[in-house]
Amino acid sequence: MMQQYRYYLYFPFFLLLLIGCVEPYELPVSEGDVKILVVDGFLDADKNVCSIRLSYTQNLADLSAPVPAINAIVILESDQNEQYMLHSSGNGYYEAGNLVVDPLKRYRISVKTMEGNQYLSEYAVYRPTPPIEEVTWRVQDDMVVVEVSTQDPSNNTRYYQWEVEETWQYRSGMYSAYDFDDEGLVRVRREQNYTCWKTDKPNSIFIGSSERLGQDVISKHALLMRPGKSQYFGQKYSVLVKQYAISREEYQYWQLIKKNTENVGSLFDPQPSQVTGNFQCLNNPGLPVLGFFSVRSQQEKRGFITTEDLRPWSFYWQPSMCALDSIDSIRIGELYQSGYDVAAYVEEVKKYTFTSTACADCRSQGGINIQPDFWK
Repeated sequence: MMQQYRYYLYFPFFLLLLIGCVEPYELPVSEGDVKILVVDGFLDADKNVCSIRLSYTQNLADLSAPVPAINAIVILESDQNEQYMLHSSGNGYYEAGNLVVDPLKRYRISVKTMEGNQYLSEYAVYRPTPPIEEVTWRVQDDMVVVEVSTQDPSNNTRYYQWEVEETWQYRSGMYSAYDFDDEGLVRVRREQNYTCWKTDKPNSIFIGSSERLGQDVISKHALLMRPGKSQYFGQKYSVLVKQYAISREEYQYWQLIKKNTENVGSLFDPQPSQVTGNFQCLNNPGLPVLGFFSVRSQQEKRGFITTEDLRPWSFYWQPSMCALDSIDSIRIGELYQSGYDVAAYVEEVKKYTFTSTACADCRSQGGINIQPDFWK
């Protein structure tokens, strides 16, 4: 027993030694495996619009934007031999609107790239999407968690996908009452640049399922986590959630994509899996292709969070401190050329005060100074 106990005592040291000897492993990626066609899109049967984006995969070390597949021929086909040509809107996007979509028919997508490869999806059937019941939020530690709830009383949906669009209102670090005209002369500001709105679409994959539940109910499914003391909640925050009913096969497809793109990070994480959608290459069956075409409907709901809502948790975002400098009119031209902004005019000393554009113009942080139509 004493000898066996010593083995247990030494085991953690052997384990540490083993982990310490693990060397970084480079995934073997051949040049032929890098450029794989990615087909992303669906047919919206309620809006009678089909939107497809074509791009190519890249090497993991390539940090540039995905390469779009341009000059492709994209056709929507029904099982009754009807065909609709999708027209290019640039950058790999193809779209057809004002379609006559019959929910009782099956549809598929045909793609022919400029390299001459022909791709075809399987037929997809229409899936109605139940309404979103509510978009809610809660506080977890120092994070704000955005949640969605829905249900299908007929128990026919079971598998869901969501898209999220965030918009938040924020202010620049300093108010600027003046600006420069085209000749570099100071004038009263003609448009405000103190309050802005910024919109972003997270790249994460949002999916959920009620397959293990007795009822088709999704209750307070967490979508996003954002720091409470961040610019998101500096003034007011809005989130638009779009919901889609998807098939079990498509759910499994997105589940694999999610694991491969979000969870791989160490030896003990799930390792990359072979992902296959519902497309195949007709002229070269061995050529891989990523994508899953479906026929969907869309439901959406918007939620808001204000600073007053978060006051009990003392969440407050403070813009960066900004420096002011007073200067006489002789050097105004120098500041104009250097990208500075006029903050105010001090009557007592007959001088203007200046600060950096990053401090005085909220648009320098990527937002716009026009309030969105949906804002309230």
